[in-house]
Amino acid sequence: MRQTIVGDKPALSAVADYASAGQQMVEYITWIDGQRSRVNFSARMPASALPGFQSRFDAMIQSAVVP
Repeated sequence: MRQTIVGDKPALSAVADYASAGQQMVEYITWIDGQRSRVNFSARMPASALPGFQSRFDAMIQSAVVP
């Protein structure tokens, strides 16, 4: 797990490894805790796709406006 900040809100990101139909998979999850809401971003993919995906997904998450 990794603690971070999105905007001015605290956030937590995690990667979960699992197998599905014999293929190594990951779920990448980020939770953002706003004053009036909580937001969850998640994506599932083959483990081999995570390195190229993670930076693009993090950029999208950083653009979130959470009240």
